[in-house]
Amino acid sequence: EMRPTLYQQRKNFIAELHNSFHCDEDDDLLERMVSIRKGVTLMARLLMLLDRNQAKILIKGVLNRLHFFMKKDYQDTYNKLFESMWRCIARGRFDDLVCWAEAIGQCSEKTLPFTSMLQNQFASSILWGLLIHGEEVYTSTSPVDMAVEKQNIWSTFVQQIGDVLSNATDVKLATPALFTAACLQHLERLLDKKAWLSIEDKLTVLTS
Repeated sequence: EMRPTLYQQRKNFIAELHNSFHCDEDDDLLERMVSIRKGVTLMARLLMLLDRNQAKILIKGVLNRLHFFMKKDYQDTYNKLFESMWRCIARGRFDDLVCWAEAIGQCSEKTLPFTSMLQNQFASSILWGLLIHGEEVYTSTSPVDMAVEKQNIWSTFVQQIGDVLSNATDVKLATPALFTAACLQHLERLLDKKAWLSIEDKLTVLTS
């Protein structure tokens, strides 16, 4: 009987690691895996080895539990995790963005308001990263190629961020690991003019 090829062994090993991190929303397995630095570092490395769909699922798991990732003082390790997440986000499709936006929305409703996310470097980096790629998708894709229902979900997500920024008076925004003009362009694209004008000046702190 032939032994599995080195490629197959590697593929099986990656699948086993992915299954270790991938868990149901009510399961705390992922939380236990990343309760130590080595676990977070392993996740960051694993993300770079996964295919698009596997990465999508793992990132969704992180976003469902953003409140947990804000509890630990592992900012340097989280920066590495965000770098891996961003590489996956940047190659994601519009459906992926919508999936991740829904996960963040659920987290916001249950445990972590958008205001708190925008005040945390790791969480805000993810939010702004999603908006950056969202603008790239909207720039390169015809609206007729994006399902109306998913466009509505995405627009609601962006509007929620805009609402927090518009209504916040004493909120100190965290400096994200990534922030480009595409963030501003996407907000301007999807917010009404009044909402956009109310937050434009507030975002100068992130562009200076």
